[in-house]
Parts: sequence; structure tokens; C-alpha cells
Amino acid sequence: MKSKTILKFTLLSLAFLGAADYIFIPISAEIFAIFPDENQAILNMLITVSLFACVAGALLSGVLAKRVSKKYILVASELILLVGGVFGGAIENVYYMLIMRMLVGLGYGSGGVVVISLITELFRDEKERSTLVGVYNGIAAAFGVACSLLAGFLAVINWHYSFLVYAIIIPILILTIVFVPKTKPDGKTAQEEDGTGPREKVSWVKLGAVAIAVMMFQCIFCIVSYFLALYLAEMGIGDAATAGMYTSFITIGQFISGFIFAIIFMRLHRAMPVLLFGVMGLAYLGMYVFPNAGVIGVAVAILGCIEGLGMSFYYMHAETIVPANSVSLSVSVVASALGLGGFLSSYAIIGYQAMMGTEAIAPTFLPVAITALICAGISVVLAIRASRTSKDSLAA
Repeated sequence: MKSKTILKFTLLSLAFLGAADYIFIPISAEIFAIFPDENQAILNMLITVSLFACVAGALLSGVLAKRVSKKYILVASELILLVGGVFGGAIENVYYMLIMRMLVGLGYGSGGVVVISLITELFRDEKERSTLVGVYNGIAAAFGVACSLLAGFLAVINWHYSFLVYAIIIPILILTIVFVPKTKPDGKTAQEEDGTGPREKVSWVKLGAVAIAVMMFQCIFCIVSYFLALYLAEMGIGDAATAGMYTSFITIGQFISGFIFAIIFMRLHRAMPVLLFGVMGLAYLGMYVFPNAGVIGVAVAILGCIEGLGMSFYYMHAETIVPANSVSLSVSVVASALGLGGFLSSYAIIGYQAMMGTEAIAPTFLPVAITALICAGISVVLAIRASRTSKDSLAA
């Protein structure tokens, strides 16, 4: 029992991986300032390159999990993150920093997938597993706030010191080496190994459909996440400090979601996308119709909570649509879809602006809300079909 508690603590401490990018954001302006003659597109890549590397790392870990133990992948991911993070500012050269940022993305992308896969493999009780996944994502949000504040504080002294925050991974790495068990490669299922059962195959249609749903979900959420400051400025609400406060409401919502996810998931299961997209659509609609400080504050907090619930749900759902020997692959696809959805949001907002004939952010919240509510309607149909299929299978 004690060893199980320590294992849970170790896996939850790895939520730091999900906060890795929050360390760089507060110091990006200082870093940009030391390269005044550098191409702006190259400088912008310092922020975005880790996202692309995260997607690559997530997919790579899903493939590697079929060949080597997840523990080895996790340890390697933490080491890569440690090197890319701590030494990220050692040399004031933009191309050197780009390489270090790529290592950071690879580290947290591959490591995050492995942690979710390990929770799935090591904790078979659904309620316990859903609780761990939810709390993991909630703690990741809390880590994000703490790391961002610490990096910003150290940057006041010297921005180079901010990279030392990545050293937090050292004690977590030690815990991983000592307490995370060496699992077998996903490889084959037990039936395949002894030759008593047929080879199970991945349904790429189902996995692809889930990936599309995840990208839609993340794309819709990230519109408010990325463009909140611009929206508040358009509404004449506060200044940069106010934008920071409202952004913290999103994080608070994400944190709270970690502790209520298991309760909601155990009641809704496959019907959760109806809640996710429906509430998301209503939140955007509320900000469009009632653009005042109070409504916006409540709406962004709700959206943060929905984001946390959605991430936990889709990671949990990933394990149910593939054979046991392909869970890591499925989780890696979901993680990659989350990254791609966030990236596509910056292009989606341009499309919504063109649709509304404006360059402002606020008017786009109406079509964003409609998109989310349409997705909720589709989710209702899919949930009913899944329920009927399940009943037919039981009847047979």
C-alpha cells in the first residue's frame, strides 16, 4: 500500500512536464530584446518550436513504447527536458536557443504521453484511474502558475536564472528511477504472446475520428486562451495586469477540474463531449452577448475548467478505442491532436474574422459559439448511437 502511494506521488509529480513551457513565456520579451536585428519570424519560433517538437515527441513515444519499457522512455524524456531547459540560456545565440527549445518540447511531449499510459497500465480500477488522470492535469495547471511566477521573479534579477527552474526535474527524475516499475513493451497482448488469440488491430477510423474531435475541442478553447488580452482591450476592460488576472481564472478552472473529473466522468462516460462542447459554446455566447467584466470572468473560469475536463476525458477515452497493446500509441495521437488544435486556433480566428467582416476578436465569439454548439449536437447523436450499440451487444 505504501509503495502504491509513493508511485502515485511520483506519477503526479511528473505533472511538471505539462508546465515546462510556462517557464519560457514570462522571459520571452527579455530574450527577444537581446536579438534586435534578428528576423521576427525566427524569434517567434522560439515560442512555437517547442509545440511542434512536443507533437513529434508524443508520436515518437507512442511508437517506442511498443519496443522498449515506458520507464526507459520516461527517464530519457526527463533527461532531454533537463538538458534543453537548464542549458537553454547558456549561449546567447538564437539558433542555439531554438535547438534547446526543441529538446524541451521533445522532453515534455514524449514524457507526458508515457505518464498517462503508465497510469492506464498500472491502475486498472476505472474510478481510481480517472481520479489520477484528472488530478494529474489539475496539478499540471498549478505547476504552470508556480513555474511562471518563479521564472518571472528570477528574470527580474537576471533572465538567465529563469532557466534554472527546469532543475525541478532532478528530484522528479530520481523518484522516477527509484519508484516507477520497469514495464514490458506494449508489443503484443498476452493472447498474442501465447498464440491463443487473434491479433488485435487498431481501428484507425475510430482513432482518426477522436483526433479530429480533440483538435476541434482544443482549437475552440485556445481562441480565448491566446486572444483573451486582445478581447479585453477591445471591450475596454482593464490593462495588461487585468488580462493577467483573467488568464489566472482559466488556470484556476483547470486546477478545479482535476478534482471533479472522476465524479463527472463516472456519470457521463461517452456523453462527456456533449457537456464539453455545449458548455464551451454557451460560455462564448455569454461573452458575445454580455461583454462585461463579471460575465467574462465567470466564462473564462468555466472554459478553463472545461479544458481540464476535456484533456482528462480524451486521454481516458484513448485507451478504450484501441487494443491494450496500442494504448500508448492512442494517447500519443490524442496528445498530438491537442498540440495541433492549439496551433490551428491562430488560423481559425482569421477565418472567423473574415466570416464576420472584421479584424476584431469580439465579433468572432458568435461563430465560435455556434461551432461549439454544432459539435455538441453531433456529440449527442454519437452518444445515442454508442448507447444503442452497447445495448445491442449486451442483448446478443
